Amino acid sequence: LVLIGIGFFSFKSRGERIWGIDFKGGQLLQYKLQPPSKIEKVRRVLEEGGVKNIILQEFKDIKGGVLIKSKRDITQKVEDILKKNFGKVIRLKINTIGPTVGAILRKKAILAVSMSLLGILIYVAFRFKHLDFAIAGIIALFHDVLISIGFVCLWGYEISLLVVTAILTIAGYSINDTIVIYDRIRELSPRMHKVSLREIINSAINQTLSRTIITSFTTILVVMCIFTLGGEALKSFSFTLLAGFIAGTYSSIYIASPLVLAFRKFSSLSTR
Repeated sequence: LVLIGIGFFSFKSRGERIWGIDFKGGQLLQYKLQPPSKIEKVRRVLEEGGVKNIILQEFKDIKGGVLIKSKRDITQKVEDILKKNFGKVIRLKINTIGPTVGAILRKKAILAVSMSLLGILIYVAFRFKHLDFAIAGIIALFHDVLISIGFVCLWGYEISLLVVTAILTIAGYSINDTIVIYDRIRELSPRMHKVSLREIINSAINQTLSRTIITSFTTILVVMCIFTLGGEALKSFSFTLLAGFIAGTYSSIYIASPLVLAFRKFSSLSTR
């Protein structure tokens, strides 16, 4: 709850800056300068040429690469200034998205995440024939998604289409871990009908713990390789996955299953 609260505060404090160009509109320019130049010099040259209110970053995985983000179309002006002040300027990529399209994409992204969570809720409820399993699984998923978005905000990344893709991946991965434990609970229930639900859940978690740890470790290892070697373009995507997979691993064990026990206790008390 503390991490979610900190992440929510960071999200609100950043305001519109948290959204990438995909969702708020604007322009993204990528160039390669030859010979390479320091980013401070590039910034000074652009400001002297009248190009201001931009975000300028060094493209670390390309020598001499620069990344420029702007709310308006500045392509021609930037290219004229760069060609005038630097030896060779190679255009790598230009993305332009209007504010109306950005707003539509933002709504569709929120709808996609919401529909995926609703679909998972219906699937788990149908498969296990108990709504408490489904609700517990969805609460654990909400936890994973909120933790992931919180860490994205805290580390200064923007929410882009890649981050939304990562969040949908996290939802699928996390519920898979949870369903493995739920399946084991369902298998053990007929054989251990003389013991309490707490003991059944405890046995199910212990029996699947090694599988959960090994699977999560290998997955996180791959994501760490993408984060360190995948380049600047995949940083936000891999970082979101990293935060979400770690959160999903412990939420399947420490949130989803105990919540089922809590719901059962509450329902038994309410029927008395």
